[in-house]
Amino acid sequence: MKIMNKKSKYRSIRVSGDVFFTVLVSIVLIGAFIGSLYYREISAIDFVETFSIADSFYIDIKPISFWGCFLNSIFKNTILIAIIFMSGMCSIGHPMCILILFYKGIDVGVLISAVYSYPNITNWFPTLLHIIMDAVVSTFVLVLASKEGMRLSNKYFKLMVGGKIEDDFSQNIRLYLLKFAILFAIIILLSLFQSIFLILIG
Repeated sequence: MKIMNKKSKYRSIRVSGDVFFTVLVSIVLIGAFIGSLYYREISAIDFVETFSIADSFYIDIKPISFWGCFLNSIFKNTILIAIIFMSGMCSIGHPMCILILFYKGIDVGVLISAVYSYPNITNWFPTLLHIIMDAVVSTFVLVLASKEGMRLSNKYFKLMVGGKIEDDFSQNIRLYLLKFAILFAIIILLSLFQSIFLILIG
């Protein structure tokens, strides 16, 4: 009977975690919808040229280099994941984690819309594939990072309110650092793969 109770408890936690993950993904999708719907009003081309990993891939200007692509991709995604990391280290980091996901969604929505509408982009399919590749992987990483950040932020909030340090709090910090190191490694691999992809199709 106790075993059944433990299994039921584990299933409820797992479902709750899945629902939370789905909610975070939904925030990105809402941002993507808004970005694609109103990209003209938020100056889409300026947005692309400033933030996009594909800002000069197939536009009729000087092509971006391998290292240019690598540094551009890793820089943009590292900033976002670093903000989430720092947000998780404070007791009220939830809004910033959500804002980063929403921003990521707007970025993706604007970029995809710009590829379809910007007349000077040639070979639009590789460009679109490049953007989608970044969107899927980096969004997955950012959602996982936000989930971990908000979870640790909850613990800091409980610490601030209750004034008690949990026995496993230091262990949670170590796991937090390890998980973000793994997520950052994925970002590095993504940037490297994008750069290789650019050279192959360039």
